[in-house]
Amino acid sequence: MPGDPPFFGGFKINEAICPFNETIIGSYDHDAFPPCTINGSSKPWTLLDAPSAYRVLATGLLNQTGEYNNEDFNTLNVAWDAGAFIYTQLVTHIDDVTDEQHVLYFNPWSAEEYSDSPKVSKLDLTNQDVERVGIDYVAETISVVTECTAITTDCGIYNTTSDASSIPYHCSNGFYGDLNEIPANGLERLKGWNTTFFDFHNDPSLNVSIASQLNPFSYNVTAVVDSIDLNDLILYGDPQVPQGIVVEIGDGRVGFAMSCNSTVYDVTYSLVNGSILVFNTTLTAPSIAAMIKAPLQAGFGSYELFEKAAMSVLLSHSTILDAMELAFSQTFLALVAGVYDPAPFIEKRWRYDMTVTKIRKAPFYFLVVCMFMYAIVVLVFTLIALSLFRRSNVRALHAQLMS
Repeated sequence: MPGDPPFFGGFKINEAICPFNETIIGSYDHDAFPPCTINGSSKPWTLLDAPSAYRVLATGLLNQTGEYNNEDFNTLNVAWDAGAFIYTQLVTHIDDVTDEQHVLYFNPWSAEEYSDSPKVSKLDLTNQDVERVGIDYVAETISVVTECTAITTDCGIYNTTSDASSIPYHCSNGFYGDLNEIPANGLERLKGWNTTFFDFHNDPSLNVSIASQLNPFSYNVTAVVDSIDLNDLILYGDPQVPQGIVVEIGDGRVGFAMSCNSTVYDVTYSLVNGSILVFNTTLTAPSIAAMIKAPLQAGFGSYELFEKAAMSVLLSHSTILDAMELAFSQTFLALVAGVYDPAPFIEKRWRYDMTVTKIRKAPFYFLVVCMFMYAIVVLVFTLIALSLFRRSNVRALHAQLMS
């Protein structure tokens, strides 16, 4: 953190405000009290430490998969001074073994390298003399992996009127409606966006309760967003149109539907020279996954997700599914940021990159001149030796000695 070396790189649940619940709750027990990440006693429900959650959503997302020591720390320091950023950042890591995209809590200042530039003398050979100090460490944190598939065709999203005033969909017996109407579920409700959570391994047609303890957990998403004309997407060669992932709704809007699975992991990782070197994961307890699932299932974060859904259609470097997988993983963790506190390093070591010797200009150039003169002397003696060898009397004497 600004002005102080970081003493933590991990994150853990603050059990004082969100104690671990060992009670097993049925997936369809809709009368069960929501997890501690939601204040279920208020009407309507509120998010635990909402300022921390939405602060992370606003300033704590870093779509970077390595070299975290190259982050713009000046911008972070300005955000820190303004109170817009504390210490919780969400970064992305691609697991080399599984190729899964993990989003995890991260302290950016744990990767910062501190520079010291001693006063340079005009007699020094170089004018760059920077000593860098950083921390390599092992820490524990938590991550979310989200994978989505397109179900736009299965949900039958289409418009039934010329002005797109009716946009029905039917993904399952438990998830259907009209995207031009405000959905009945969710605390942040808006037209053009709806989600439902279900148990993939049980009955996908039934909605699970907000207290359900599943890891991984599954959910369906439908969206209708403002976008460029579908013909323009076809002109740009977007493969999502002929594949039926994106469909035209009319009135400058497009629609799509996804079925997603998110998995929560406990992570132990090592950071060396600013990048993750070792990354070990284990499935977290379903009761912990329920804490992370609950806020988004209740409807929190819907406005941010809807905005990212609209942007995902316009991205040329990734598909809608890619963009929304990242957005959901980030939003799940951001909404519970107020529950997680910093955790100390498991191991750490200081890393130094510094100048161990220095050559002044005068001795260096004197050495260069001496080596040049030495080369000239050697060349002169070589030429003299060759000229003497070619003389006839020398060759005759050489022949007598060889006979």
